[in-house]
Amino acid sequence: NLWNLENDLQKTYSWFRPELNLKKTNDKSTISLTLQAESGHLENTLNKNSENDKSYLYLIPSLWYQYEFQTGRRIMATYSSSVNTPNINQLLPISNTINPLSVYSGNPDLKPEYSHQFNSHYILFDQFSFTSLMANVSGTYIKNKINWDRTVDNNLAMTNTLKNFDYDYKLSGNIDFSTPIRKLGLKIHINLDENWNRGLNLINQVENEFTNLSHRASFSIDNRKKEKWDVNTGVAVTISDSKYTVQKSLDNTYFDMSWFGELRFTPGDSWNFEVNTDITNYTDKSFGEAYQVPLLGAEISHFFLKNKRGTLALKGFDLLNQNQIIRRFGELNYLREIRSNS
Repeated sequence: NLWNLENDLQKTYSWFRPELNLKKTNDKSTISLTLQAESGHLENTLNKNSENDKSYLYLIPSLWYQYEFQTGRRIMATYSSSVNTPNINQLLPISNTINPLSVYSGNPDLKPEYSHQFNSHYILFDQFSFTSLMANVSGTYIKNKINWDRTVDNNLAMTNTLKNFDYDYKLSGNIDFSTPIRKLGLKIHINLDENWNRGLNLINQVENEFTNLSHRASFSIDNRKKEKWDVNTGVAVTISDSKYTVQKSLDNTYFDMSWFGELRFTPGDSWNFEVNTDITNYTDKSFGEAYQVPLLGAEISHFFLKNKRGTLALKGFDLLNQNQIIRRFGELNYLREIRSNS
């Protein structure tokens, strides 16, 4: 079990990056282009014996563009590329048998990951109606993605190592909208999130393609005039969809729903009172059981000294003693749940 102490692995990555920058600016737009190449040499030495000695050449350009239509309206777009070399634990070709049911060993023949990222933003803010709209779309493509190569025997013991795969795709989008409703003295806020990921791994030498898709929508309202009272409340729904080509029995769609609220009362310049609450429901589909986590917090603050520069506050966190962290998501070829008390 002292495998990590008895072996000496050294990783050396040296690189040379020539670069050319071009930039153009006018009254409404700015564009910046960087042309860069990376000539890299990766060398791994295990116990003074060379395990890997390879050279690579990559083109890693980047682009940044911004255009302002008029005051409060503009678009931005960026593209970048990068090289990510495997870390020392991913390269070490020695079996870690601390857990005999899940043996791990690295792969000294791993290649660097070559990734491309794209981001686009649209921003609108109307200073007369106080309406705002922000939209974002981003994507990532990774060539030679480092992912799992797993073998499971009849006793369900796993042998885990790593391998380069042809691709890994990620795509995400977000829309954030807010506007006042003057007749009701309210302001509404709507947020939509979409995330998609597709990649590959190996299970018993069979290629498994996994696809994860998640949706999140939230709606909240708050009062516009906040002289003494500040009230904010809303709901959020998250839906996750996971699919696998090897283990179709794990294909699943599950959702979580939450309600949140915050109340603040400031009767004068010396006192402040706050109460906040959050109730999240986690469904039981494909998991052991359903959960409902109610959170309640409160705060009392007193301001004193000259110009109210002193503050004395009493805060209560999780007054119902119900807080626990729950995270659920599809990963590789399985569904995963993490629970911890907080």
